[in-house]
Amino acid sequence: MDAVELNRMYGDRLTFIGNVDARVLSKSKEEIRSEFERKASITREGGRYIAGSDHSVPPNVSLDNYKYFAKLIKEYRP
Repeated sequence: MDAVELNRMYGDRLTFIGNVDARVLSKSKEEIRSEFERKASITREGGRYIAGSDHSVPPNVSLDNYKYFAKLIKEYRP
C-alpha cells in the first residue's frame, strides 16, 4: 500500500508510519533519498507521517546506507 495515495484519501483521519520500501535501502543514495522524499511529502500535503521502513531492514542493506537513511530522517524538516 502506498502511504502517499492513502494520505490523499484518508490523510485527514490517519497518521502514517513507515512505508519507505526496505528494498530501496540496498540501492544508491539517490534512490534512497528519492523514496524517502516521496513518502515524507505527505507532511507537505498537510498529512501526518512518521518516517521508517515498510518492513524489517534486510541483511543486504549496508550499514552505510542505513546510516544515510537515518541521517535523512534526522535532517528532515517539514
